[in-house]
Amino acid sequence: MTACQFAVLIWTALAHPEVYSTQQKGYLTLWSLGLLLCLILPRVIRDKSELPVSLLVSVGFFAFSADQLIKWLVVCFVRGGPKIAILPSLFSITYAVNPGAILGMLPGHRAIFIASGLLTTVVVFVYYRFVTAEEKITQLCLALVLAGALANMVDRIFLGHVIDMFDLSWQSKSLTIFNLADIFIDGGVLVIALDVLIYGMKVPETNEVQPQK
Repeated sequence: MTACQFAVLIWTALAHPEVYSTQQKGYLTLWSLGLLLCLILPRVIRDKSELPVSLLVSVGFFAFSADQLIKWLVVCFVRGGPKIAILPSLFSITYAVNPGAILGMLPGHRAIFIASGLLTTVVVFVYYRFVTAEEKITQLCLALVLAGALANMVDRIFLGHVIDMFDLSWQSKSLTIFNLADIFIDGGVLVIALDVLIYGMKVPETNEVQPQK
């Protein structure tokens, strides 16, 4: 899709909203947010100043909305039907309900998983206080981890389970099924862990005045 075609779609959606369905409006909203982030993030990351909190909130909101939209689309168009093969025998889109943790472990412990989501939220905010202004990738990863944790927690609170849709298989045997929120959580934690292992934990500089001798 070219920039001109995208602009026409946005103009049509604003001028004639009845033309598009709710699903298409959701896609246009995500595309608009994604395009805005793609234009802003490279310039902000090159800047040496600290990332504005509003940008981190926008990234988290976009990630949260994308996860919830994909889950809604899967419920509407995939539930009750066959898998949608993307890479035959390797990757497909399906509908699965997970009442437990990763790989379906500990099913039925809803309160524990909601509490773990709240704990993750607290940990993210505490860790953010120790992140320096130069660690912009870490800041973005924390926003994604928080968005993923909140997205799955919302599922558990209102549905009692998490909706998964990405099915990884090998030789026609399903290995694991996960969702977009899981990607945000695992990917964000992995990048932060690698950053700490490779570069070490940076301590924010303080502006303490040294006493004169």
